[in-house]
Amino acid sequence: MHAWVEVEFPGVGWATFDPTPPRDQQPTTQVNKPKSVPKPQVLQPPEPPEQPVELPPATRDQATDPHDPNGVHIPWMAIGTVSVSLLLLLGPVLLVLLAKSRRRKSRRRAQAAESVRGSWDELVDTAIDSGLVVEPHLTRQEVAWALASQWTPKKSEDDEEGAARARKARKRSAADTRVPGWSLFSGTVPRAVTVARRADVADFAAGGARPEDAEQAWNDVDELRREWAASVSPFARLRYALSLKSLRWRRRARRQADAARKGGRSMATRMGRRKGNVDG
Repeated sequence: MHAWVEVEFPGVGWATFDPTPPRDQQPTTQVNKPKSVPKPQVLQPPEPPEQPVELPPATRDQATDPHDPNGVHIPWMAIGTVSVSLLLLLGPVLLVLLAKSRRRKSRRRAQAAESVRGSWDELVDTAIDSGLVVEPHLTRQEVAWALASQWTPKKSEDDEEGAARARKARKRSAADTRVPGWSLFSGTVPRAVTVARRADVADFAAGGARPEDAEQAWNDVDELRREWAASVSPFARLRYALSLKSLRWRRRARRQADAARKGGRSMATRMGRRKGNVDG
């Protein structure tokens, strides 16, 4: 049985039409691509410069505080500990130096007679801090001669230069004995004796002491202190400056003086009572 398809075509009529193409005929599947239209060229902007390479931050030995927004850690605990330690170590040293400095200024700035007496006290305190023994019951003259025999510059005299320095130091340590208010003697005496004589004049002479006497007395003390400082090592100067011997000696001397005054008043009171009983 065979069947076919007829289709009426205009102007032709009915005609056989086979819609299935032969097997040996392949349909055309290629699609014509539209012609590409070139786009207008646009000038591209220049490329941005490269960013500089950031180096990593330097490594810090100290740990940063995570709560600190700036990342900086200040060791307040260590600073406080060191400060307190230094204060505990240097506090007593500073107190001793301050006490001696105030004592020296108070003596020097006093009235003329008191300033002259203070110059002698300063000389005695310097000798005591240096390790010399001063007996409180001796007079100024006795103490001055004792100091002059003990407190001498310890310069080397092995050669001519050392001997010349020693002779010059001994010459500086002597002063003219012509102290106003004091009997005139010929020759010279040690400078310490001159300071003692000025203090005795300030205490016992009718005219007392003048401002120029106080100035000269302190100049003598300063010269003696310079000679003493030049005769010892720096370590010895520091040790003597921090010595508490003179402070303790002054405290003990004040207690003895107070006890002597009280004993004198008590003796005078008893003598007055006895005299009253005898008169009665």
